[in-house]
Amino acid sequence: MVGGRGLRVAFVGKGGAGKSLIAGTLCRQLARLGECVLAMDVDTMVGLSISLGLGEAISAGLPSGLAERVEGKGWQIKSGARPSRLVDRYAIRGPDEIRFLQL
Repeated sequence: MVGGRGLRVAFVGKGGAGKSLIAGTLCRQLARLGECVLAMDVDTMVGLSISLGLGEAISAGLPSGLAERVEGKGWQIKSGARPSRLVDRYAIRGPDEIRFLQL
């Protein structure tokens, strides 16, 4: 972990600005430094998977029916589904041992 603590980074902004390219490059560099990296993509475009070296045809998503919409709280993972188990089960390994989930 960077500096002894977990690091969470999110990239947001206008489409086509290069977010996926920068995010993928950062993930690969951190992984090459020995950091444990989980890249999660909520974009409908496949830019991050390409930047990570996974290509376009990947299957790294969570199954449907795993989350439910809760009034006043938005989308929530159904009870009994621990995030760490979901990552272990559904994330795919990419180059540099990066784990990737397409949400």
